[in-house]
Amino acid sequence: MSAKLNIVSSAVWIKRGVAKAKPEKVKLDHEELRQLIDNGEVHETSDDEHMESETEQNPVAPSRGLRGSLSNLAASTDNQEDKYKMDCYDNEEVADRDGLRGIACFANNKDDPYMTNVVDSDDESDAGDLELKETDNLVAALKCEDDESALVCYLYNHDDKDWYVHHHYDLPSPALHVESVRYDPGSDDRRGNLAAVGSLDGDITIWDLDILDLPEPCYTLGTPKSESAGKKKKKAKNWSGQTAVLSLAWNEQMPHVLASGGADSQLLLWDLEKCVLSTSVGCCKEMLQSIAWHPTEKSVLLAGSMSGTLSVVDCVTMNGEIRASWDFGKKAEVNKVKWDTFNNTCAYVACEDGYIRYVDSRVTGKEVYSVKAYDDKAVESMALNCMVKDLFVTVGEHNLSIWKNDPTGCTLAHSEDLDLGTLHTVEFCPDIPNVLVVGGELNGLIKPIDISLFSGVQKVFQ
Repeated sequence: MSAKLNIVSSAVWIKRGVAKAKPEKVKLDHEELRQLIDNGEVHETSDDEHMESETEQNPVAPSRGLRGSLSNLAASTDNQEDKYKMDCYDNEEVADRDGLRGIACFANNKDDPYMTNVVDSDDESDAGDLELKETDNLVAALKCEDDESALVCYLYNHDDKDWYVHHHYDLPSPALHVESVRYDPGSDDRRGNLAAVGSLDGDITIWDLDILDLPEPCYTLGTPKSESAGKKKKKAKNWSGQTAVLSLAWNEQMPHVLASGGADSQLLLWDLEKCVLSTSVGCCKEMLQSIAWHPTEKSVLLAGSMSGTLSVVDCVTMNGEIRASWDFGKKAEVNKVKWDTFNNTCAYVACEDGYIRYVDSRVTGKEVYSVKAYDDKAVESMALNCMVKDLFVTVGEHNLSIWKNDPTGCTLAHSEDLDLGTLHTVEFCPDIPNVLVVGGELNGLIKPIDISLFSGVQKVFQ
């Protein structure tokens, strides 16, 4: 009998103020949820059905988004330049919306005539644990325990030292990456608290973290809305959806754009306004384990591959343009990439050969420096602190290391072995600079750590 899989593969913090203070709870079985989602589709006349048939035959026709909305951002598939409206997105007017006004409207719109089974969290006996305080953070983590996979939301409160499971969603298969998406094209202010999950079976599912006990995702990218709630799935054109999704990156400057990298060696850009695949960026032909949008250049993406290459890709055109590239060798499989938010022409790279590499996007093919972080083991992941300059951390087999960057290298401030087994993910809290979360394979699989308690960190970052 094979050993059961136990792992936290990915985790992401939810910034304070993003999640609703009182999450909604829906008492629906699978069939009720499917019927409710189907009600968001317009099937009132045969003309509508005819139009849907034409849409399937003609990929240029507008399709419904996450919330039944229509997007005016679609471009002709023949238009090769600025396909994603990157230059004019900020000035676009959003099209009028009909149907469901936001994923959360399934649960939190008490005036909706369909919603007869909605209950407030404060009507439940555990209302005190579910309601979020202003000082609470959530951590969304992909957890597989005894071969059961779930998207688990933990509550963390630094002042009260609280850390517990707030709610969770069952997943049909293990997943490798979770990404916070603070965007809701159907809400009035376009803000949301969604999570995109990239799975081993090739699906990218969208979950609303403000709705508890959802039995299914709100949407599966690449699947028509009428079929996303459990019917046979149709995948987007030119996307098989049969290989693992290895990486995801939400574009905060263009919130309708989500990028994904997969084992099928495709870099894909998704339009969240319409919930459709925009294109496969033609210049990338490798399995991308980590991708990251540039913090200020909205069309520029950093992409690290399993074959040890790193590319700076400008996605402003359909095929994309590689601005700079590096080849670290096949043994230097890229596990994680991060732009330096304090020097955004540069980036950190965590590699399978145990090295941390620091590169300047203006100097293609050459590293600023490389430092051996671990002997005979990989740098599994890394995280950059966006509030403390030059502070970053790496994780490897059992080990957490804390570093300070400088122009010629980096200084090790603290290193210790944890009791979580091999570590796979690490992320800094966006609201508390000295707190991070680490996920591994043993003893609860995930926990928060206050690095300010380490004397070495105090000394180096005094």
